[in-house]
Amino acid sequence: MKTKILYFDAPKLTQNNSIIVFTGTDERGFYLIPNESCFFPGGGGQETDKGELVINGEFFNITNAKFIDKQLRIYVDQTSTPLYPGLSADIIIDPVKRSLNSLLHSAGHLLSSVVYEELRLDLQPIKGFHFEAGSHVEFISKSGINQVDLNEINYRLQQNVAAKHPFTSKIVSSKSKEYEDAFSITGFSPEEDDAVRLVTIGGFLSYACGGTHVEHTGCLEGLKVNGYKQKKGNLKIKYGFEKAVEGIKSNTSHNCS
Repeated sequence: MKTKILYFDAPKLTQNNSIIVFTGTDERGFYLIPNESCFFPGGGGQETDKGELVINGEFFNITNAKFIDKQLRIYVDQTSTPLYPGLSADIIIDPVKRSLNSLLHSAGHLLSSVVYEELRLDLQPIKGFHFEAGSHVEFISKSGINQVDLNEINYRLQQNVAAKHPFTSKIVSSKSKEYEDAFSITGFSPEEDDAVRLVTIGGFLSYACGGTHVEHTGCLEGLKVNGYKQKKGNLKIKYGFEKAVEGIKSNTSHNCS
């Protein structure tokens, strides 16, 4: 039984009730599999959610989570309380952490689209690191580009933020024309005729992504690239926010309406 992923359609959802369908132990420890979940386990450069389970009034800290065979394994500390299939479990995640992760993840994708599609530089995004400390997107260049104009990138970012392009998503077949026309992600190869989630920012190319995003680019006000460096022939462009991040941490608005 697949775990239904709730954050695909409801990225702001921070709590849901689920039914435990399986429990077990592997090399990571004791885990349970819920029938549906709002908890994002991390991946694609986005940091994992922070959260807990509430079962029969008892709280269990989520120590890890991982998708295996399309089932979400949620790991919790071993407990003397028996946990077994059929139990009802409330999954609760930290809303501030989720908002911050969505902000940084979305920013990395916009930066990739601006550099690759708008500026049309010979820089293809191959990897993102969307954590608060050290946020960057790594690009590969066939011609060996080792420097970029940060002012030009920031100008283009500001234009796209002001335009409030929507983030939209849909599930398509890996055999579909929509998937064939999407941006080809290095190292990503879905199974034959598999279901793939495509995310699109405004009129930019779609790309396969399983993470959470903001509603529109206007939520990314204050986004700036602040440096770059070359490593092993690739170019890493660094980015950050400051005001938006601090606004989220203090649970205040950062112009996302």
